[in-house]
Amino acid sequence: MTEQVHGHGETILVADDAPDIVRLIELMLKSEGYHVVAGKNGEEALSLAARAKPALVLLDVMMPGMSGLEVCERLRGRPETADVPIILLSALGQATDRVKGLRAGADDYVSKPPDREELLTRIAIHLSRMRRLREAQAQTIKRGKVFCFMGAKGGVGTTTVAHNVAVLLAQQKKSAILLELRPYFGTLAVQLKYPQAENLAPLLDLDPARIDGRELAARLYNTTTGVKVLFGPQKIEEFRELDAAHAEAIVRQAALMADYTVVDLPPQPAEAQRAVAQLSDLFAVVVEPVSDCVYSAKVALRQLREWGLFGNRVAAVVSNRSGLTTTLSLPEIRGQLACEIVGVAPFAGEACLIAMNQGAPLVLFRSENVTSGTLREMVGRLTADTIIGIRV
Repeated sequence: MTEQVHGHGETILVADDAPDIVRLIELMLKSEGYHVVAGKNGEEALSLAARAKPALVLLDVMMPGMSGLEVCERLRGRPETADVPIILLSALGQATDRVKGLRAGADDYVSKPPDREELLTRIAIHLSRMRRLREAQAQTIKRGKVFCFMGAKGGVGTTTVAHNVAVLLAQQKKSAILLELRPYFGTLAVQLKYPQAENLAPLLDLDPARIDGRELAARLYNTTTGVKVLFGPQKIEEFRELDAAHAEAIVRQAALMADYTVVDLPPQPAEAQRAVAQLSDLFAVVVEPVSDCVYSAKVALRQLREWGLFGNRVAAVVSNRSGLTTTLSLPEIRGQLACEIVGVAPFAGEACLIAMNQGAPLVLFRSENVTSGTLREMVGRLTADTIIGIRV
């Protein structure tokens, strides 16, 4: 009996001008756990490939305008898709047609209409090969750990948590980079009194393939705490949409430059968050201990699981930023979220305000504060060999 191979949540791009074929393939792939993006011609395929960063591409050979062969050649010419597996789909079955496809850069060739088992098996084989290749590459290139923090909604203290975690990591004599990956106004520069510092905006004007260590280093600010910070935009004219390709390129480079990369993300799940999530060692949702925020966190965690993040790669951080006295208990929150809680930040409004007015992180300015202590305990869990939640 043939072993059933299920998807790992990878994104697959399907480009075909026949709607029935696209629907058929979408059903096949989604039933196996893949995420599907679809285009109806070559131009859409190229645009989607740049935005969605697919793990594999299925291309119809005979499309109006730009053919699948031309799309294949162009994808191979782009650094970000040069090694992405490409399978061509065609009703043409002659050997010469297959040769043309392989010469254009395709990895495989499947006849239309595709047989379900054949198509899924070929996809699984190519994705498995690519995963093994990237794992081998990762072993030869030193990569630091990536911790992501995203608020269940705005105003829950995500930036404060991310900043203090980065500072505590730097205090362990490790190199740490903090990325404020927010497409609009970033508050951290104001909090630390560096409003004129370089920020994210110029990187978003570059082609993602050009974002290397030199370009990122030029925008990092060396703080007195030892953390190198990429601030969010400070002016309206600097505001940019943050797409998946730029977010991934920035985080990949940071992970090659530091022992730890801490990423501060906006609360709305989007393709940029999806791209960063795939690179994270831990993706933590910051939540206030009240019903509406916990419900928002449930939605965010459901999205993370649809993106393929499970187990100890996802967690929650409970932050009582508002000082509410009527709150849900930690066991209640853990039960509703169905994930581990790796940290708690009790209310420390006055201490946080004084620290911010001094342009200093709470964990250094008020190291004896209860919240500083709980954040220090959380960092201890994050740096352990296996990330384990707190007992609740």
